[in-house]
Amino acid sequence: MKNILVIDVQYGYLDKTNNQIITLINDYLKKNKFDNSIFTMFVTNYKDNFHKNLFWDGIYDKEEQKIAVKKPMHSKVFKKKSYALNQSIYQYLKENNITEIELCGINIFDSLYVIANQLKRSGIKVVLLPELIFKSKIDNIQYNIDYMPNILKSINGFYFGDMLYNAYKTKKQNDEFPYIKDKVEISDTTILSFAVIDWLINTKQNTQDLFNIIKHYYKLFPNKNNQIYTKNFATWAENGCRSYRTSDDTVALRLCNIIGWYGKNPQHIDLLIKKAVMPVNNNPDAEYGARLLCYTLLLLRAGCNRLNLLKHIKKYFDLDFDANINEAIKTKQPTSCTNIAYLSILIFAQTTNFKEAINLALKLDNSKKDLALATTIIAESYYRNLPYHKIYNCRIKLPEKFQNLLMSFIKYCQRY
Repeated sequence: MKNILVIDVQYGYLDKTNNQIITLINDYLKKNKFDNSIFTMFVTNYKDNFHKNLFWDGIYDKEEQKIAVKKPMHSKVFKKKSYALNQSIYQYLKENNITEIELCGINIFDSLYVIANQLKRSGIKVVLLPELIFKSKIDNIQYNIDYMPNILKSINGFYFGDMLYNAYKTKKQNDEFPYIKDKVEISDTTILSFAVIDWLINTKQNTQDLFNIIKHYYKLFPNKNNQIYTKNFATWAENGCRSYRTSDDTVALRLCNIIGWYGKNPQHIDLLIKKAVMPVNNNPDAEYGARLLCYTLLLLRAGCNRLNLLKHIKKYFDLDFDANINEAIKTKQPTSCTNIAYLSILIFAQTTNFKEAINLALKLDNSKKDLALATTIIAESYYRNLPYHKIYNCRIKLPEKFQNLLMSFIKYCQRY
């Protein structure tokens, strides 16, 4: 008995680098008569974690999901919602006494080889057809970036942390992730971060360009009932974004977190901080705290694990990262940029998952959002067990202009 299993050869995974697989598999199926021709079809939608994880607009559209090759008569098609085989496929193999099968198709993040090993462990002999195995187009996107693939799913912490804190403060409860109500609005945290995104990808990155963008955004999103912006920032914006020097305003965190995602190396980050953060929040603490947060993001983007993170940061900053977070909070109140960045790193280092880190930040500083914000930004760049449905619920509440900017920024970062 001759059998073949074709994995996820769907239009959404094809481009000019791999579309020859259609002709090759069609020819192979014509030349060989199979007792069982089995096809898998990955099916998802814009609400599923795969779309939110990858920020990729393929495969949830019906046309993208269609199988691209010509299926022989009496073929069996199985839909699946993960890259692995589901139980219904194994049940079909068992019911039809299939003990040997040829395997080919689209190898998404090496999942085809994982499937091969799973079949072997189930007692099925697998014959791989290497000439009929191609990578998907999303693999090609991933391999073109020079740091860990978290960039494909991240850059949500700045607005998610903003809305999360607002919901937490409004409900005044300590559950894991408060319900994000429709009435919860973005604050200067989100607005200024998007201003920096706009500045980075749409201008020549001069300081005056940033001032012009901030003034424009301040008009688009006025300070309703003194709820959106801090008093110092609102006064500065209303005066035309001229000289702004303060020692107690953490606006630097709102400006620098995007630079941490964008900067290519420490020198590049330092240059952008001098152009963007210092003219707006011109004091040594703002610069030091901004560098601390941005360097942390740079290291995590580069694949640094949690255990080695503190060792690397110590090379750049004279800070004691061996302190216990509960003791550190007593001596370093989250009122300055440096203290907030420092405490958020300690929280990240002394917790084991995203939810635990955010809950601790909220507990330690439930009167201000800055610690929760910085912790969210750091934790999302490392952990993979993110609450994507909550993040998505926040993302769709962003103004359309911001949603478009976010997608443009993610695609821009993928190029480097």
